[in-house]
Amino acid sequence: MLEATPHFPLSNRYRFFQEGAQVGTMRKSFWRRRAELVLPGATLHARARGVFRLRFFLERDGQVVATAVQRNVLRNDVDLELGGVTCLMQRRGLLARKFDVLSDEPLGSIVRQGWVGKRALIDLPPEWPLPLQFFTYFIVVVIWNRMEHHAG
Repeated sequence: MLEATPHFPLSNRYRFFQEGAQVGTMRKSFWRRRAELVLPGATLHARARGVFRLRFFLERDGQVVATAVQRNVLRNDVDLELGGVTCLMQRRGLLARKFDVLSDEPLGSIVRQGWVGKRALIDLPPEWPLPLQFFTYFIVVVIWNRMEHHAG
């Protein structure tokens, strides 16, 4: 399980911890739906495109390694294509504090901790590489930011 913690309360920079040790960082652009994911030995770039129906991309050395597409304009469900495996990320709960990742069965979840703040727990299969877990979290952050923007 990973924990995503912002550098400070309103920050767009996140640190990722696994069993108490920092395993990576994410710097999300304030104005654009882009982020740089920094891991030991690798830097990846995540981005989202689209106005109504978002498309997400994870790139390493200019090559797309994972994609995701929002299923419907009115819902925040996302189809993930992760290394040949397709799964669904589905919002749970009225306030969208939790997203479940599903295949034929539940695979994991991403849950925002508390009512205020950006701290989250990322509980995805341990066999998923860290870049894919970070990418899944990036998608959720983009959706949370979009929902907050439209609510305010």
